[in-house]
Amino acid sequence: MPAAVRTDHVRTDHVRPDTRRNGIEAVLDALARKAPRDSHLHNTHVLLLKGRAPTLALVRDHVRTRAPNVPALGCVARGGRWTTSSAFEAADHVHELVLDDRTGGHDLLASALLDGDLPVHAPRWGLWLVHGYADDEYALCYRSHHGFQDASASQSCIRGLFGAPAPDNDAPPMRPRLSPKAAARVTRDLAHAFLPTGRPPRLPAGGDGARAIARARVDLTRLHAVACAAGVSINDVHLALSAAAVHAWIRWANPDRRTLYACVPLDTRLRGKTETGVGNKLGMIRVPLHDGEEVTAESLTATATSAADTRAPEYRATARRMLELVPGPVGRWATHHLLRPAHTAMINSRVAYPRGLSFADTPVHDAFVVPSLFPGHLCFITLSSHGSNAHVAFVTDARRPALDRTIRHWQACLDALEAELGLRTPESPPAPHPHPTRPAPATTARPTPHGSDAQTSTATAHHPRAADPR
Repeated sequence: MPAAVRTDHVRTDHVRPDTRRNGIEAVLDALARKAPRDSHLHNTHVLLLKGRAPTLALVRDHVRTRAPNVPALGCVARGGRWTTSSAFEAADHVHELVLDDRTGGHDLLASALLDGDLPVHAPRWGLWLVHGYADDEYALCYRSHHGFQDASASQSCIRGLFGAPAPDNDAPPMRPRLSPKAAARVTRDLAHAFLPTGRPPRLPAGGDGARAIARARVDLTRLHAVACAAGVSINDVHLALSAAAVHAWIRWANPDRRTLYACVPLDTRLRGKTETGVGNKLGMIRVPLHDGEEVTAESLTATATSAADTRAPEYRATARRMLELVPGPVGRWATHHLLRPAHTAMINSRVAYPRGLSFADTPVHDAFVVPSLFPGHLCFITLSSHGSNAHVAFVTDARRPALDRTIRHWQACLDALEAELGLRTPESPPAPHPHPTRPAPATTARPTPHGSDAQTSTATAHHPRAADPR
């Protein structure tokens, strides 16, 4: 390509301008202003690759070349619409983070990614080349603000940067329509969402806004086997395990037992409709967490039943249409109240990464997400998967004690559920426990022509978008 050709600009004729923002994004922007740090509303998608880390210049060249095919990367919010930034240069959004402990592994990596800066007046995303946490592996970490895009929209950008183009959506377009029966169920669920939830234990005074993460890796085939044996979905299994882990954690952290509710994503995307990679594509619906520190086949079935309606296509299409018909101020008010800690204690999400991601002919061999944390919420829980690998993560305020117990209990409940369903014998070895807590180490940055791209993580880490109802 001739040197005179600029490929890091996205022109306005490459993207449909004047895309309207929805009420969810305005509420998320407001939540970010209330959060102790703006990074509490960041989602970071971590792509792991084998081999020696490339140079920062090589990564920037790659992104500069791919950016014109991902017009959402150049979008900024102006008023109530998404428009294209005339000053957007993709290379300015690519940075490098060098860690100093090659024995730290993915615990160190996740901890270092809890905090970081994103531009305020430019498209709110960034890509970090991270290495120094392990031998013969590096990470490409795509971070974006939740008000800029949710996990669904992020996947579109990640595929555009590191994957093959998505296949054409040749299904006949599906128009959102109101089904009276589904509308009654959606209205009922929305009304129930304003009932108060149990409040998480109060945080100790002080604190610097640091977050903590507890995480573990699990074989996705184990979750799939449990789901098939119980006649439920993997998302149901994850939600039930998370509920038991949170109840056990609250008991250990606070003697008062509390009834808790979680928000899970409601997929309102329509068949045959091409979605852009900017904005929030998924709605939210609130579901109760079963009360108890154990997961049985019976409680797993109850968890699946509580979210069964949301999987029906007519429910999702009706919810989409109702969201479109609701006036903007009403939608923002409803979303704001739904996400208040008085109504929702946490978010529980599922992210599945596409196959075929690669950089410079090196395939991505695993991936996981470091999620956000909404102000006042007890935690944000995610299950991310790539191929046969899955990662579960709990993120909370660093002042909350004993976060590592959530992961240990989640794993213990999975072991017990497998035994109850006859999927393993009592003699089978239990899942490995997470690594012990370690302080997040200092990080170093390499100066670049675009300035210092260093981050310093101050939270702690432990080893290993609400559950997607599809």
